[in-house]
Amino acid sequence: MTNPEFGFFDGQVAARWLTGEGEPSREMELLERFAYTDPRGVSWVADAGRRVDGASIPQAFWSVIGSPFVGDYRRASVLHDVGCQDRLVAHRSVHQMFYEAMRCDGVGWTKAVVMFEAVRRFGPRWRLGRAFAPISRAAAPDELDVGRLVEAVESLAPEFSDTEDVDVIHRRVSEVLGAR
Repeated sequence: MTNPEFGFFDGQVAARWLTGEGEPSREMELLERFAYTDPRGVSWVADAGRRVDGASIPQAFWSVIGSPFVGDYRRASVLHDVGCQDRLVAHRSVHQMFYEAMRCDGVGWTKAVVMFEAVRRFGPRWRLGRAFAPISRAAAPDELDVGRLVEAVESLAPEFSDTEDVDVIHRRVSEVLGAR
């Protein structure tokens, strides 16, 4: 189920799993171009040949939301991985696209906010305008971080579940987390 209020997808993810050097790999290579247009009309493209692995979703959250390639957020995670690799726009914009693409694909508000907050707080970050700017990450979350974040988002759902402004959501989640 897609939600056109959040944009639209162009195509489907067609990929093949890659194998590591004698070890299993979770990396995939895209076989076809795949794109998403966000609510502002910005096109996010993952071209054929791109490699993705879902690594932008912190592993500590997999027990709560599932692994990167399971669930309605799979298409969003592919585009998020490409955005994190390319670093052509600010990391906050890439994380916002991830949220909106999940919502477009029918992911519910609570789960989409938990995943957005996970990548915004613990996912990759970079500085624009610096050649080969390194990607940094916040300290890896632990189970306590995961539990506190999920609890904070769930407590805000009755108040904010019709709010889609990610900056407003992020501020409120931060306030709730800071108060605990």
